[in-house]
This record gives sequence, C-alpha cells and structure tokens, in this order.
Amino acid sequence: MSIYNNKIEIAQAYCDKGLRVFPVHTLENGQCSCGKSDCDNVAKHPLTVNGFKAATTNKNKMLEYFSDKYERANVAIATGKESGVFVVDVDSIRSLTELEKKHGAFPQTWETKTGNGRHLFYRFPQTGTVKNSTKKIDKEIDIRGEGGYVILPPSMHKDGKRYEWIRNPDKRLADAPAWLLALVVDDQREAKAANKTFTVEAGANERQRAISYLAKCPPAISGSGGSNDTFAIVCRLIELFPSLSDDDLLDVLGEWNERCEPPWSVKELTHKVTSARAKVADAEFAQTTHADEPSEDEEDEEDDDWDVEIVYPESEDEEADDWPVLHKDAYHGLAGDIVKRIEPETEADPVALLVTLLNAFGCLVGRSPYVAIDGSKHHANTFACIVGQSSRSRKGTSLGHILNVLSDSDVERINGLSTGEGIVNRLRDAEDGITDKRLWVVESEFCQPLKTMKRSENTLSPVIRNLWDRGEVSILTRANPLKANGCHVSILGHITREELTQSLDNVDVYNGFGNRFLWTLSRRSKSLPLGGEGFEINDLKERLSVVTQISKFIGSMEFSRDAKLLYVSRYDSLGEGRRGLWDAVCSRAEPQVVRLSMLYALLDGVATIETCHLKAALALWDYCDDSARIIFGANGGDSLETKVLSVIRERSGIKKSDIRNAVSHKLKADDLNASLSFLESRGKITKKVVTENRRRFERWYPCRGQGATGNRTEGDSDSPNAPAQGATGESNGQRPVASCPDAPATLADLFDWRNMNAAEFVKNDTGLVWVTKEERLTPSLRAALETNQEALASFVTIVKEDSKPLSEDEYLDPFMKELTEL
Repeated sequence: MSIYNNKIEIAQAYCDKGLRVFPVHTLENGQCSCGKSDCDNVAKHPLTVNGFKAATTNKNKMLEYFSDKYERANVAIATGKESGVFVVDVDSIRSLTELEKKHGAFPQTWETKTGNGRHLFYRFPQTGTVKNSTKKIDKEIDIRGEGGYVILPPSMHKDGKRYEWIRNPDKRLADAPAWLLALVVDDQREAKAANKTFTVEAGANERQRAISYLAKCPPAISGSGGSNDTFAIVCRLIELFPSLSDDDLLDVLGEWNERCEPPWSVKELTHKVTSARAKVADAEFAQTTHADEPSEDEEDEEDDDWDVEIVYPESEDEEADDWPVLHKDAYHGLAGDIVKRIEPETEADPVALLVTLLNAFGCLVGRSPYVAIDGSKHHANTFACIVGQSSRSRKGTSLGHILNVLSDSDVERINGLSTGEGIVNRLRDAEDGITDKRLWVVESEFCQPLKTMKRSENTLSPVIRNLWDRGEVSILTRANPLKANGCHVSILGHITREELTQSLDNVDVYNGFGNRFLWTLSRRSKSLPLGGEGFEINDLKERLSVVTQISKFIGSMEFSRDAKLLYVSRYDSLGEGRRGLWDAVCSRAEPQVVRLSMLYALLDGVATIETCHLKAALALWDYCDDSARIIFGANGGDSLETKVLSVIRERSGIKKSDIRNAVSHKLKADDLNASLSFLESRGKITKKVVTENRRRFERWYPCRGQGATGNRTEGDSDSPNAPAQGATGESNGQRPVASCPDAPATLADLFDWRNMNAAEFVKNDTGLVWVTKEERLTPSLRAALETNQEALASFVTIVKEDSKPLSEDEYLDPFMKELTEL
C-alpha cells in the first residue's frame, strides 16, 4: 500500500473531528502540482472546481478527494462556523511574543508548524462572526475565519517541508481569550449588546450572587498558595455562574481582589480568567463529547493512583530487594494508556509490555521522523531485549498482547536471524528489490543469533550495528555484492539471564553490539491461574493508528526549550558511574534516551519533544540501566554492587578496607569506589568519616530499611544500634537513649543525647570536640561526634579548673527545662 493512501485515513480522522476537508495542490519536483511555473500560490490553492466550498465532513468523499491522481494532494480544511474553528496564522514568532506581552498568553490549543510560522486553532465563538482578515491585529499575523481555509499536516509546504502538529486534535480545542475576540469578532458591538441585554434580563441576580459568594471566600495571600487559590476561585465562579462574561467576572472580582495581599493587577486577573475559562471548557468538552474518556487533569490523577509499582509474586531466585523499579513518568501518554488497559488482566510484566510496544511503534512509523544531533540523524527504531526466566517471566505473553494491539498494522514481522547476508538480501536495493524497508525482527529465542555470531566470518553483528546507526548495510565479499539503503529495522529479543551471559561474547559486548540494545529485566507481575478478564482495546488501537499515520509524515524533530534544559542537566550523568561490562553495554545512553524521547513525542502525534516526553524516556532508561547493572555487573554472576551491599548489610559500620577483604582481595580500588558511589547515589548505603587514633577513614552503613532483617544487631560493636556495654555485659546505667534505626546518628540525635545525659561538649587533649560522660556514647553517636567537628566547635563549654561541675538542672537549656517540667 502506498503511503499516500494513508492520507485518506488522516483526512477521515479530521472529518471525525467535525472539520470540513477538501484537497489542495501540493509541491512536486520543486513547483506547484498545478503545473504553472509562475504560480503565485504554490501548494496552497484548491484542487476542486468550487474551491473551499467543496469542503465536507463526508468520510466517503475522502476516497474521491485523495486517491488516484489526487493521492499526493495536500489536506486542507475550511475554517468558520461550520467547522467550528478559526485560526490565528502567525508568520513570525516575534510578533506572537509581542502580542502575548501586551495582552497575555494564548491558551494551549491545537497548533501546527507551518514552514517558519504557526497556526493556532480556537473554537469559533457562539456570538459574532470571525471573518478572514490580514494584518488586522499585527502586520505578521492573519486570521482565518468565515470564508477562509488552512492546510493541515501531513501536507507539503512550498519550501519543501511538511506541516507538522505541535499539539494535535487529540488534545482540547481551546476557547479564544476575551482580548483576542475583542480584536477579531467583526460585529463585536452587537455581541456586547446581546450580552448586556442578557445580563440585565437574566444575569443581574447572578452577578449579585457571585459577589456574595466571593464575600465568603478568603483572600489570596502571596507566598501562601495565593496563585492556586485565585485560580480555583475563578474556576468555581465560572462553574457556578456560567452566564457571566469575562468582563463581568473581572468586575465581580474587584472587591475580593482588594482584600488580597497584594492585589492582582488587571492583566494578571485577566490571565487567570482566560486560563480558568479554558480549564472549565475542557472539563465540559470532555463530559459532552468524550464521556468515557478522562480529561488531561483526570488522566494525571489516574496516573498518580495507578499502582505502577507492581507487587510481584515471591521468587527465590530473583533479587527482590535489588529489582529495578520503573518510575510512573514512563507511563506517559498513549503508551501508558495501553499498558494500563492491559496490565490488570495479565501476568505479563508492565515493563515488558511498554518496551515491546515502543519497539514495535518505532518500526511502524518508518524512517521519516528524525532528530539531528552532532551531525548524526537518530530515527525511531530501537533494539530491545527482554530478559527473564523461561516461561515464568511471561515474555511471550507480553508480546502476544502487543501483537493484538498491532493486529491492523502493515509492518512485516520476521524471526530467524542467522547471517548478515540474509538481512541485507531481504532489504536489498535492486530493480526487483522492495520499497518498504521497514522490518520488525522478533526473536523469541535470542540466544540463537548470539550463538550464530560466534561463528568465524559471520557478518550478523556488524550488519545489526549498521542497521541501528545509519540504516545502510552492504555485503561486498561475494560475486554479486548486496546493498540496502534506507533500512528501518527494529529488533526485539527474548532470553534468559543464564543464556545471555553464556551466549553473549565479550567481543560483542565491547564492539558496540551490546550497547545498541535496551536490556530489560522482566518477571511475572501477578498470579492469575484462570487468566484475566476480557477488556476492550479498539479505542486505543484507533488512537494508535491515527498517530502512526501522522508520525509517518513528520520529518525533523526538535526539543522544546525546557526539554533542552532538562537534557543538558542530565547529559553528563547519563554516561557516568559504571564500570566493566555494565559500562560497555550502557555506553550509548545518550542516543538511547533521544530515541525513546522521540517515540513518546510521536505517540502524542507531535514533532516537538517536550519535557514530559524526555522525563518518560529517562525513567525507562533508568530501568534499563539498572537491569544492565544486575545482568552484567559481574560478568553475569552476582554484580559487584550486590556483593558490596550484602557485606555492608551484614556488617553495618564496616570499614572500606574490610569490605574489600570480604568481597575479594583482587578487587581494584577504583571498582570498589565506583560500586560504593553507585549504591550511595541510589540511597542503598551511607558513609560516615570517622577519626580513631588520629586517623581518618570511612565507615559504611545500610540506609534506613536496607538491613537484612530490619532488626537491631544487639551485641555487634560495629553496629550503630549497639548499646554501650559494661565489662560484664550489663547495662552501665546510662539514661535510656531512643532506639536508633539501622543508620548513623544525626547531629540532632547527638544534641538529644547531650541534653538527656547532662553532658557537655569540651575539647580533648588532641584538640577534637568531645563530650563529658564519654562512657555513655554509642558507636553511632561517636561517629556523629567525629563527623560534625566543625558544627560543634561553637558549642564547646569551657570549665575552669576550680569551678564546680554544673548540676543537671543548671546545665539544661531553658527549652529542655520547660520540657522536663511538663
């Protein structure tokens, strides 16, 4: 099927939104398809005899408009009341910025990229008329309303670029702000008169009721959530008193605003009203047109409530304590919706569902979308390998569910990787070769190609690496050389940990084969002896189909400003903190995150990667990074981090030198330091720098909740929990000290001990800040004392030799006196 046939489906999807669609000439060989070399409206004038008057919402008509000789036509819609939209046509971002500075921000709405400009779509007003106008509100901003039309993605612009959605019609269509309507509605006076008449006859009482309501509302206080309070109050006003116009709302808010600290400016209140109007309209739109679909805010709430931290069944041979956890950010958008729909009714791991879906979708969209970074183009194809126990981890079950979601897709799926020649021949360039270079390779026994790669002169590994990099592969060592360009291949593998560590040769780990894969641990998420209940998936399949078709026509993608800042802040850390095989298989972290970000953006049907897309990608990468650490951390056995953590749990407060002796005498200092640094950064362990016998060194402790059993280790002198013992093991009669968690004491704990034991901070013979009643110190308090020398210096009490010791009552500070008297 030609890709241009997909334009019919896209046009029909626009019809479903109530938009009136018609065909427009496109760009062919650098000029307008009308054939006129001097065409003054290239790729923008209608193909139909009646022009935009032929626009329709009849889906069957799209078969006529965009097939046969018109299959390359651009897609346009007639704006105005019948389509329910008018469009702000922006040729200069500078002009848009200046307009927002003057009047306030435009509400978020449908938005397209048009060459170097933007189209902002707004709901057509119920009163008044918005007509076509040029330079009415700015010399570089036009209005497309009644009697006009605009061109939609994936149409071709006259400069050779495609129109692209920045915020597509799956999102809310916003109402225009009041200030914009005041500028563009032709019969604004009549509209105002109608509003005034309504207000006098039916709204006067409502205005008074609104004022009475506000009289009971507390004022907004700066620094105490005042902005959120104001927004909530304005939203509630709009819900309770829907007949009030924006001007009416500003009037009734006047007295309440005077009580605010400080009062809002007119501009600030206008912005609040505009934003609140959009939010309330969004909720009403969701209720009336998508009764079964949650609003964006409700989706966020559902994300918060959905238990993404699955409680997995117990398993003796899986490291439950060290198993990776996928942050909920990864379940963004359509991918998250699909996983959440499937997850309750399957034993498959939701992570495996997510990775499989993203891997397949990246293949579906083809080679068109890309992000250019440092001279390289990154496309949407990914390589992933699901790693888990045979049968029990439900790898195949996750694949089955995603295949059901993709049942209507047109991409070819194969297995049986054996030689590079086989792949190149399948995707070869030749007169009898194929035009669709998309290929989804699914290897349920991924150990087989890994074993095959070990054979002498096997070309599978270099071919796979080139397919990830450039999509250009060739086999020249034969009488009839093979070449394949423009290939778009995604690979999904299933394997057990044992097979992986036995089959993946170190050469392929270090030559770059391993770092092109997203290694993903998977296990059974729950026990469903009779399987899950049935569930409806067709609505999500339809959404996936629409964004797939849109994505095929997206070209260059870019990060938004905020997403760039986030990416830069994480860039250096993506490549740090690993060693050995783990480092080798994760050394391509940065481009992997870029590709995952692309996928999340494409699933939203947009060409701009926002922070939400990047956060989702980072969350998924962190899971894969953790998976690789566990799998490859120590040549496939227990990782070094696992061993170090186990030693520290068993011997809380252990010295670094003792950790090395317990793990291995051959352990290099750099490897041990990297492991300790990693475990500390993940909140598994913590250290205290101590001084004993005038020597400084580190003691390491498991963090709160990381102990082997969570119980106190009585009698262990190295434990921060151990109570001080006398020579006979009896308690030495000290005042009781609150039970400590399995971690070093804090500075606050030290002061509590001082106050409860009537001790003092003094300087000892070596110049260190120490305490009287030293015999009552526990090891954890001693460590806190040694670590916080600088902070304690100002609390040292100087006692004259001839002075009497302070009594306990004299020592206690006023606060503690009052506390003990209570």
